[in-house]
Amino acid sequence: MPPALSASLVHLRAINSTLTSTPEASLPTAIPTIAQQLYSSPILDDALSLAQEKEDALVLCNKFKGRVSALLQSRVPQARWAGVVLVKVSVESSGAALEGWAAGWIRSLVGLVSRPEPPSTAVMLIRTLSRVFTVLTNERPTLTRELVTPHLPAFFTAILAATGAELQIKTAAWEALGDVVAAHPVTFRPFLNKARPAVLKAMGTEVESYARELWVGISACASGKGSGSSGGKAGAVAAEWRALFEAVVSELHIALDVALQPVTEDYDYRHSTSRSNASETGLPPAEEGVAPQIERALLLLRILGTFYTTPTAAQPAIPISQLIDVVSRIFAISAASATPNSAIERSVRETLFSLLPTLHKATLKLLDTVSRRLQSALLPFVPAILEQAAHVVSETPKSADVKIAAYTLTSTLLTLSGPALGKATVLTLHPTISTACDDLLPCPPSAPRPLTGKNKKPTATTTHADNLLSSAPTNSVFTPPGLQDAAGKLLATALAKLPALHTRTELRVKMERTAVLTGNKDALLAAVLFPRPATMCRGVGLVPHLVAAGVGLETEGLIRPRLPVVWTGITREEIRRQREEAQAEAEAESEAEEEEEEQVERRASKRPRTSSSPPPPAPLPQPAMARVFARQPSFAAPSTGGEEGISPEKPYPALPILATAAAPVAAKSAFGGGIEYPALSRAAATVTAGVSPVKLGAATVVEREEEVLVTDKKVIHQERKQVPLTIEEDSDEEMEIPEIDMGGSDDDEDEE
Repeated sequence: MPPALSASLVHLRAINSTLTSTPEASLPTAIPTIAQQLYSSPILDDALSLAQEKEDALVLCNKFKGRVSALLQSRVPQARWAGVVLVKVSVESSGAALEGWAAGWIRSLVGLVSRPEPPSTAVMLIRTLSRVFTVLTNERPTLTRELVTPHLPAFFTAILAATGAELQIKTAAWEALGDVVAAHPVTFRPFLNKARPAVLKAMGTEVESYARELWVGISACASGKGSGSSGGKAGAVAAEWRALFEAVVSELHIALDVALQPVTEDYDYRHSTSRSNASETGLPPAEEGVAPQIERALLLLRILGTFYTTPTAAQPAIPISQLIDVVSRIFAISAASATPNSAIERSVRETLFSLLPTLHKATLKLLDTVSRRLQSALLPFVPAILEQAAHVVSETPKSADVKIAAYTLTSTLLTLSGPALGKATVLTLHPTISTACDDLLPCPPSAPRPLTGKNKKPTATTTHADNLLSSAPTNSVFTPPGLQDAAGKLLATALAKLPALHTRTELRVKMERTAVLTGNKDALLAAVLFPRPATMCRGVGLVPHLVAAGVGLETEGLIRPRLPVVWTGITREEIRRQREEAQAEAEAESEAEEEEEEQVERRASKRPRTSSSPPPPAPLPQPAMARVFARQPSFAAPSTGGEEGISPEKPYPALPILATAAAPVAAKSAFGGGIEYPALSRAAATVTAGVSPVKLGAATVVEREEEVLVTDKKVIHQERKQVPLTIEEDSDEEMEIPEIDMGGSDDDEDEE
């Protein structure tokens, strides 16, 4: 046996021992430890898997199951509570226990729901059955058929009866009823006649939110027979949802007809909306008067918000136009700009004006819920809603609740479509954003009033002793909870989403200063990431203030970004391949040049030579700087010989001196012999063949010539520059040979 399985059996044996040895009245103290053990490890799953092979494991499992069943039927309330908790823990922690043991336990739990139990036991019973009927058996047809379908009718009957119990049980009953009806609407259809009165009765009570969700969820129980709607059951559900929505809107218009009688409306909504005088929602009629009708309107607005937060079985067609119509009607009335109705008493009108902020607040919250739910489907109505919210804030600047709701709605809509707003819409938001900045900044201390009139002397006044303390607050102003949070969020959203080109410079400066003074990190980060245009930027940036507000991940990434290197060019493999190709081409070219040079040398070596013909001239060396000698400037530097790619060789220069010295080709020996020197003859022939002297006064200049060496593939041009040579006119005197620079010496460098 694996160690893990044996450990599970050890734990189960210890749990059975605790349940057996502990008195039933003291079991609630041991249940938390047992529940923690069952949740932390698969004790029951391992034990049930070993029960088919080992007899001791089967005995332990049957003992645990029998003890839990006995606790459910015990007469001690503490034991029954312990049994219900053990059932909930067992079916949630073990799928095998749910499949094998839950049938008998569920039957016992349903029987306990209809009995009077302590509140703690009743709440645990309702939550356990709701968990089994919804989450644990969802998309499991076999368990649904065995555990849910046989016991749901009895559960619905007991849970509807529990909706009239005390608050703790009633809250759990409404919550469980909404979850189970959403999971099994068809099974709940026979109980609609009993559920609707209970739902309407719960409106306006502590469990109103659960009752509203159940009322909207009842539309999923509609059947497709006889409804006249296309699409079968899904079409019937969508049609029922839309009909209920339109009934609520019509009921809201009826309530507003009575509540807004003290003022004259700009538009007559009584004839523009199709509605009947009878209540289509089933709600009991409200009392006459402005205040009861405002309360009815607030309830209907909350119900409309529930339509957008409750999931539906089918996608209905949402009548947004009807919603915008009723919202515009509410926002059109304000205490500052309303036209009073002379037929209504002033006290009634003042009652309406005192309740208008509450009505505006509920309407703004409804629009915020709708915008969060519909998202892009509400884009065509965003500019109109923003203008209406800004109008409400400007009309009621002293109402903190209205400003909080307006700031929240504006932030949501700016996040949705802020960058796409036009200039006119952005300008309408300037007063709202400026008011938000004022709400964030502390109020300045009030200055003392100066004395007016002549010879005014200050009169003696009394001062509270606490005002003399140095720690006493100088200006204590009450700040409504949530106002600064909503204003700060609006400031950050406006800096990030509003187009900077459409924002006035004064407002932008005020927003940035408010962000700096309040240390709003999100607003400072938005101001840095979305700066003003270059024409509006002046002074120091906001990055130092952002760092001073606190360095987080966003600030760290903005100031010291650690971005990886993104390779956008060719890959390393392509670079390596290109280098290899270039190297191969270079090697091929060098081999071709070497072969060509070898062929030229081979052909030149095979060409026959005669004693009278001079050898082919070699390439001249690289040009050097011409040097002018102080004693006799005679020689210039030879020109460049050869061509790129051919290494020049040092030639024997053809000098006019050598030609003059070897004037008689057959030179006589100093000893009087008539011996000829072939080398000297060839040198003289070379000089005379390559040089043509020209007599210019006392100097002889060698003209520059070009010698062309023609090969098979190249034509090599070799130039020889003119070499000036000075010769004395008197030939009888000793000839002076000029000095020739053969590469430069230290003395020449000094002369330069």
